[in-house]
Amino acid sequence: MRSAYFLPMPREATAAAVAETPRKVSELAEALHAPQPTVSRHLKVLRERGMVNAERLGPAVRHSLANARLIEALDLLRAVLASQLRSQAALAPTAEPSG
Repeated sequence: MRSAYFLPMPREATAAAVAETPRKVSELAEALHAPQPTVSRHLKVLRERGMVNAERLGPAVRHSLANARLIEALDLLRAVLASQLRSQAALAPTAEPSG
């Protein structure tokens, strides 16, 4: 079961991109090689969860990471998951077939 706060890869990439520097949706779409509507949807979810801030600049909106520690937390979560996968992979060859 997935936690409501676990970020799918596209949202994680979006968060990482705004962590580098605050950006407008069009800039993010270009950096992520993703359609602008898709990036907008990811940003909406991140804003709703308080992970990304939005600052209106005339007709445009610039997005920035709400807390720099979010990237550190994502890196830690990725490391934990990778470790679990390595442990599971190490166990797989030793399992005896049932039958």
